[in-house]
Amino acid sequence: MGALPPRPREPDEDDYPWLTILLDALHILDEGLDREVSAEEQRRGTRVGCHAGCTACCQSDLRLRPIEVEGIAWYASTRLDDQTWARLQTRLAAPDDGVCPFLLDGLCSIRPLRPMTCRKFFVFGEPCKPGERLFALRQGDIFEQSEGLSEQVAMRLLDDASFGLRGEHEKQAAYHGGAMVLGKVRLLQIDWVATIGALRDEGRPEEDAGERAEPSEPES
Repeated sequence: MGALPPRPREPDEDDYPWLTILLDALHILDEGLDREVSAEEQRRGTRVGCHAGCTACCQSDLRLRPIEVEGIAWYASTRLDDQTWARLQTRLAAPDDGVCPFLLDGLCSIRPLRPMTCRKFFVFGEPCKPGERLFALRQGDIFEQSEGLSEQVAMRLLDDASFGLRGEHEKQAAYHGGAMVLGKVRLLQIDWVATIGALRDEGRPEEDAGERAEPSEPES
């Protein structure tokens, strides 16, 4: 991959190094996907069926890395207006209906910080239908990102202090040892109302400068 175009910098990055790492990783992923999807469209002679307003893949059974949970909580606590947050609280507190609770009026309320799983899911040809068994019936239509791009994204994520790694050798070993899979949590495992609400009440995305807020889990 060549040099990436610069990305906008968030003021909060001065206080929260993890946010810089996450935003860098998302930028690497988005730029890489743009190139790889375009190349695959040319190779196949068909475009992706995904389009604005399509929500067929917006499901609630996602698994997130802890840093993605932090990113979503940061965005929802600092970028959503009070009216949107009030509506989102209702969705987040409602029983699971199989649809992503961050979906409002057919649009992703956290789109800039949406999970990586969402960002890299593309289907070529006909748009997928709600409930369609894509992996069973249309496996060949599903986009697969390159291993090289996956590794580039992982190498940036592994810079996060929570992994405690030193140097490229340890990062490579962790990546090939499955570090990107270990520690993932279910989207609905997080008590989003409590986590985001507490951060919004404080008026900033963390409890103290340099200290990372721990996401809450629903009471059993």
